[in-house]
Amino acid sequence: MNYSKQTINSAIKVHGIMCRTTNADNKAAIDMKQLWERFFAERILEQLEKRSNTNIVSIYTNYESGYEGAYSAILGSEVESGSELPNGFVEHIIETGEYLVIEIDNPTPDRVVAAWIEIWKANDKLSRTFVSDFEIYYSDNNGMPNRAEIFLSI
Repeated sequence: MNYSKQTINSAIKVHGIMCRTTNADNKAAIDMKQLWERFFAERILEQLEKRSNTNIVSIYTNYESGYEGAYSAILGSEVESGSELPNGFVEHIIETGEYLVIEIDNPTPDRVVAAWIEIWKANDKLSRTFVSDFEIYYSDNNGMPNRAEIFLSI
């Protein structure tokens, strides 16, 4: 697995929808599929005012016990200061700090899951803090994600 280190110098404010899940018994695969389906069905991006960009952000936070326990998954977008939080949405601030970054070209669900499996296999070597890990999906001119990055808090 190839990764680079990156420092985030400014906090990132994200508004989105959330579920609580776990990797046990394949629950996260089911929950995340449902969260993504809801995200697109309810046109979540269109409900967010003052978006900073067109990227989709998927956050994993409030870890109970590392990647093996329960955690919160948030799917949304970066918003500017002063944005109103829509009813039923959550706000999460991605803190400044050091992150390991894994790039994924053509981020299909299978490729993203494969990257996470590699991360979990290498977990003992990565010195993760489990504060907030997140993915950023960058879109092409047609609005389709063509590249993604996974950020692991260290």
